[in-house]
Amino acid sequence: PGMVAKVELQLAKIDQAVTVPLAAVRPQGKERAVFVVEAGKAKLRLVKTGLESLEWIQVVEGLKAEERVITASAGTLADGIAVRMSQ
Repeated sequence: PGMVAKVELQLAKIDQAVTVPLAAVRPQGKERAVFVVEAGKAKLRLVKTGLESLEWIQVVEGLKAEERVITASAGTLADGIAVRMSQ
């Protein structure tokens, strides 16, 4: 009685999975989308998602591992708006 334990279980591991922060994914009708940086502009990209945790979500279609996904202010972006990358 009165004891607490914190447990973290790894239920699945997928090698070479493309994942993004959950906050970067936006509903787009019945689909999901992310904003990527293309030629200095935000480009809305529809994606298919897979497994998700509280902080990360797997993208199974529509995004390559090397592409830069916009997470900051993703809720206020519009397709084609100029963006500046920060490190």
